[in-house]
Amino acid sequence: LDKSGSMGDPACSGCESKMVVLQDAAELFIQTWQMLSDADDRIAAVFFESSIDTFSASGGQLVTLAGSGDDVISYIRSKSDGGSTAMGGGTQTAINLLTDVDRPRSIIVFTDGMQNRDPMIELNDGVYEIRKTGRSGSGVSPTRPPTQLNNALDITVNTIGVGVNSAYDAELRAISGGTSGLHKSTINADADLRRFYIEQLVDTLRDASPQLIDYRYSRVGGDSTDSQSFGINVGAKKVVLSISWDRRDTEQLSVAVFKDGKNVTKLAKATRRGNFYEVISFDTSSHQKAAGKEAALSSDGEWEVRVQGPGNIDYEVAALADHSVLDYEFEATPGLLRAGDATVLAGEVELGGLPYGDDVSVHVEIQIPRQSIATALALTPTPPAIKPQDGETLAEAKLRHLLLHSAEFRERISKRRSSKSLTRTTAGRFSAPFTETSVAGTYK
Repeated sequence: LDKSGSMGDPACSGCESKMVVLQDAAELFIQTWQMLSDADDRIAAVFFESSIDTFSASGGQLVTLAGSGDDVISYIRSKSDGGSTAMGGGTQTAINLLTDVDRPRSIIVFTDGMQNRDPMIELNDGVYEIRKTGRSGSGVSPTRPPTQLNNALDITVNTIGVGVNSAYDAELRAISGGTSGLHKSTINADADLRRFYIEQLVDTLRDASPQLIDYRYSRVGGDSTDSQSFGINVGAKKVVLSISWDRRDTEQLSVAVFKDGKNVTKLAKATRRGNFYEVISFDTSSHQKAAGKEAALSSDGEWEVRVQGPGNIDYEVAALADHSVLDYEFEATPGLLRAGDATVLAGEVELGGLPYGDDVSVHVEIQIPRQSIATALALTPTPPAIKPQDGETLAEAKLRHLLLHSAEFRERISKRRSSKSLTRTTAGRFSAPFTETSVAGTYK
């Protein structure tokens, strides 16, 4: 986790700092993972700025999530921003902690700016490696030979970039790609970061079976009730619902969960609450007692989250299912697409390791940019007295300024939603063309 000086900047105009937004996302990540974890899942937290700061407890630096997850949250909450960006030293420290080669190992690297302390992550003969470059050091020594970030490392390195320039964003994407990791990038951390960490969590635990059913953004108005429904398949061991909001709007929302029209909130196996979230877990593989009666709760059916608040409040909700028998893969046309190019959306569904297509419908939800960043920049007058920082171009400085200070600009580049139903082509495989690609940008 990056805690350099720039993390003290606001995530957007009127928003809390990027540091606070990161701490919120990390806390929600850990609380949600605790609902899905095995008893021996382990976690570590490493901060980097000019030097490296690592969580430590009586159990060491890599601790069980069940025993020390809340302590890790407290550690993350205790940090403040300041200093340079020793991303290479932070990544090397994290790699050094993950020594158990018999377990899946993953790292999520978060940064909001270019690295500038040794050791650095640099490209050498086509492979990114952690090495000295002659810059000021962070107190971390690179390995000999240097650690290479490729599949031979057997550790997945995922990256999240916030507000980084296009060249460095491409570098972060390449760093994660070398280890078959995921890369996420945003220019609006306040809107995207909690979702990014939930998506990274699901991918990190993919071998253990959790799946993200959907992630939604919605709003509850006045004293009314807003609801979001999710269809979940048969056979899931757990259903987890993660609801979060901006604590500056309210420190509590009233949340109820319905299953096929019946209120099942009291059947929750566990609930974790904070002043900006509520995470609710249901055991859908056993009988539970509720109101003095035995109640069997299965996963298949329509799950509904109903939210009530004191005013107009934006909130986010993720639905996850811990599904050991049903699995899926999704892909789009590989390579870089240009605006206007058609692509093919395709998915494969397996049940118990075998292709499964009977009684299955596959729907994809796509988030589409309303306007490209280049177009929005061209149509927005350049504010006076903009000064580029840290090697920025004038356009990048203008973009940074508008993201922080212009709600109209952020609305222009926000995303609209579209949905597409895929058609079964072979046993367990579904696909459909997608042509709503006229706007340049990132489609999700």
